[in-house]
Amino acid sequence: MRYYETIENNREGHMKKLHLLTIFLALVIITPIPAMAGVRVGVNIGLPPIVIGIGGGPPDLVEVPDTDQAYVAPDVNVDLFFWNGWWWRPYEGRWYRSHYYDRGWAHYNRVPRFYNHVDQGWRNNYRAHSWHGRQWNYQRIPSRQVQGHGQQRQGHGQQGHGQQGYEQQGHNRN
Repeated sequence: MRYYETIENNREGHMKKLHLLTIFLALVIITPIPAMAGVRVGVNIGLPPIVIGIGGGPPDLVEVPDTDQAYVAPDVNVDLFFWNGWWWRPYEGRWYRSHYYDRGWAHYNRVPRFYNHVDQGWRNNYRAHSWHGRQWNYQRIPSRQVQGHGQQRQGHGQQGHGQQGYEQQGHNRN
């Protein structure tokens, strides 16, 4: 009898191992499916939408005097700037930037350098065609002309921002 008991015990042990192996393989096969689905984690901060005055699409820009080639979108309902290859936007005391004017905003942990030279009353200056007492004959520039070239756009930035007789005030571009 001992012989048959040993065979029976081996068979039960073998069945338990086979059962555990089957459960293990099932878990291994089922578990990686979400990982193979390409799980991607990103942070996209939802800021209030940008409303563009006419036509939609990327807004036209105007170069801001006394800055290192920073541009502002005057037809937008919020302060929206383009500088150094990024769109910039202040919101509730913090700064955000994105490669897109209307989405993909990420928090930026400090005030961008260009903003130190932006007059807080730029909208009033824009409407009055005046910048610090001088005539401001700005040129509206399609954003696609600025975006692809960063700060190296030809014909703008070195000529006094389209202002007659305007010289930079305490800001050296070189």
